Amino acid sequence: MKALFIALAIVFVVLLIFFILFPLIKKSVLKNRYISSYGRDIYHIANYYDYYLINRLLLKANDDSYIDIDHLLLANKYIFVIKDYYFEGSLLAKDNDNSWVYYFGNYKNPQKKLLNNLLKENDNRLKKLSMITGLDKSMLISVVLVNNDCDLKYQKEDSEEAYLIKRNELKKLIEQIEARDVSPLNVEQLSYAVHDIARLNERVK
Repeated sequence: MKALFIALAIVFVVLLIFFILFPLIKKSVLKNRYISSYGRDIYHIANYYDYYLINRLLLKANDDSYIDIDHLLLANKYIFVIKDYYFEGSLLAKDNDNSWVYYFGNYKNPQKKLLNNLLKENDNRLKKLSMITGLDKSMLISVVLVNNDCDLKYQKEDSEEAYLIKRNELKKLIEQIEARDVSPLNVEQLSYAVHDIARLNERVK
């Protein structure tokens, strides 16, 4: 009886430690590997809707600069240019501001850091992607993706081509945009575009 009690006590302690440490470990893993973690979500979306997906895309522009795109999701009507970020704190953002404010650290006395407008940076990626590939920029949708537990305070303007959202909102956003009353992309041209872009990817050379 005593041995059973000790065994149960040990199991209880192990479970208690697990439930205390698991959220911390999970958060640490996500923080360090958020691009691959987000990528799994986007892969499931691509697989479910039979979309094309290219991850970790690095393209060289004519001026010898590079553009780094975490995920390029080629859907039926639009191409989504997705850049991932992880913020352990609060992010204050407005579409047209040159800088955003990031608060992190102790929540009672947080540190403050100014960031370049991530939507404007992603728009520059879209412009270069259009120049490199010949894709019409009107086909491209900019998405800046942040972690679900980021305290996001975001004031959006009327743009229908650029979005700052949390990870768990991506599927719904893509569904809404793909539901717009526009003609689908040419399937054959889209297939060629996928192969051409994949061929240009510096990460696989």
